[in-house]
Amino acid sequence: MVRFRSVLLMAAFVTATLGSLAALRAADPPALSVLDSAASIQWRDKTLEDAVTDLRDKHKLDVSVDRTSIENEGLVTTNIKFNLELRGMSLRNILWLALDGYHLELLEKEDGPQITSRPVAEDAFMLKEYDLKPLGAHVKSDQAVIDLARGCVEAHWKDTDQYGGEIEVADGKLKVRQIPRVHAKLDQLFSQLYQELGTGKKPALTLTEKNEKLIADNLAKPGAKKLKVADELPFKDLMTEFANAYSVFVWVDGEGLSDVGVGYTQNVKPQPEGKTAGEVLESLLAPHDLGAVITHETLLITSKAKANYPDHVRVFNTRAKGGVKMKGTPDEIVRKLQESEEFGLWGDGGGGATVFGPLVVVRQTQPVLNRISKAFYK
Repeated sequence: MVRFRSVLLMAAFVTATLGSLAALRAADPPALSVLDSAASIQWRDKTLEDAVTDLRDKHKLDVSVDRTSIENEGLVTTNIKFNLELRGMSLRNILWLALDGYHLELLEKEDGPQITSRPVAEDAFMLKEYDLKPLGAHVKSDQAVIDLARGCVEAHWKDTDQYGGEIEVADGKLKVRQIPRVHAKLDQLFSQLYQELGTGKKPALTLTEKNEKLIADNLAKPGAKKLKVADELPFKDLMTEFANAYSVFVWVDGEGLSDVGVGYTQNVKPQPEGKTAGEVLESLLAPHDLGAVITHETLLITSKAKANYPDHVRVFNTRAKGGVKMKGTPDEIVRKLQESEEFGLWGDGGGGATVFGPLVVVRQTQPVLNRISKAFYK
């Protein structure tokens, strides 16, 4: 049985222009570079074949379809249809939203992108290179970079698991053979490293980074009185009202709701509280054991357990121009973080922190990272 995620579209879509990409995207094959561009999709009752044709003709994305793996998951490709209208997001994340309802993924293979089943995509090992030259003298040793990368992701590696990935430094690059989920986290890491330590002109934020920053900024704004809801209404309508009130794009994870026994059309009695949009959202979700996380240029509503999984990476610079409130060497700051209950769980089942030059690189939940950021910077 196919279980769908439900999408809630805000009244006015976010629009943005694409700046120059971070260095980690510079080496992407031409066939994949279009995925980072702002796109506009209008699919009304489009079949999978129609969508593939549109991607090839309109977006110059020559995408193939792994019909065998899709059919092995019990899907009939001719029955897959899309109904969505999105603009101002990267093509990569638009496709993630479109395919997600059918448990499909876009696998970014070296010979071109392919739509395939989620199990195949999640287990596909790919080679990707991360340029170390922009980091200059901050790279003290090959092993330091390898330790940093491995410390920021939860992954299997060949030296400890014969079915794991491989990692090495060669020709001034960190070369990683891993599954897409791990590469996505390493992309986040190196994009931030280039911003904080990169020599020469700093790379501009990618479109995805801009849109996700906009969501975070909107959630931090005051406006507790902006949300006006009835005493009781369906959960889907509540999320639509929130999206419209605070100008954020909300995506609801049907599986996450199911995990905690909340129905998408179930009536709820909201009691919105809080000074900021983020606090208001927490007051709406917490009674139902739900949470929210910013990902794929959306505000994803899911179970609290999923939302609070410590797999988000953020870089904190002890030499930040604006100054820092949290005093001490990077190693001392790591100890302070790990000894304080305010900053979440660490170790088994929790987050991790690694020192890299003047940086403290933290893997934690988004709420904890936000608390650290507030305590860290002036």
